[in-house]
Amino acid sequence: MMAIALSFSLVLCTLIAAPTASWALGGPQPPLQQPAPEFTLPTNVGDGDISLSDYRGQWVVVYFYPQDFTSGCTLEARLFQKDLPQYQARNAAILG
Repeated sequence: MMAIALSFSLVLCTLIAAPTASWALGGPQPPLQQPAPEFTLPTNVGDGDISLSDYRGQWVVVYFYPQDFTSGCTLEARLFQKDLPQYQARNAAILG
């Protein structure tokens, strides 16, 4: 009986915490089928700023990752670099 009560309590706590966890991981999702909000950020090479509006009329992939020199992030970055001509052929820019 105690095991059932403990299992129920764990499930209940998980269900209660799940919405809070989604907010902690980035908040609400952006609306679908709507233009992305404008942003301006410094470039990573220190030669000025870059804005989303600089790419008006193009598809834009905003690529970022949590940590340098990790196998998954490094592989993904290399694949973006390798496939860059294919993205460009489809009028898409990769930022990141």
